[in-house]
Amino acid sequence: MVLLASLPVGLNVVTINLGKHTDKLTEDLGKRVRTLPVLVGETAARYITMSAIVLSYGLVAYLVFIRAS
Repeated sequence: MVLLASLPVGLNVVTINLGKHTDKLTEDLGKRVRTLPVLVGETAARYITMSAIVLSYGLVAYLVFIRAS
């Protein structure tokens, strides 16, 4: 249960890092920095970010629904 409760926080960190590196995509491409947005492309990185946000809120809603403590 503790692992499940920690996932939303980790997913929020993922969204912050992906958003930061998606904004710097052209600079990272120029410097040949291999971030996830560079490897998968801007569109895929945006979908991964959106999915992580939805999954984070979904997990919180699920934990509230099952009354995890």
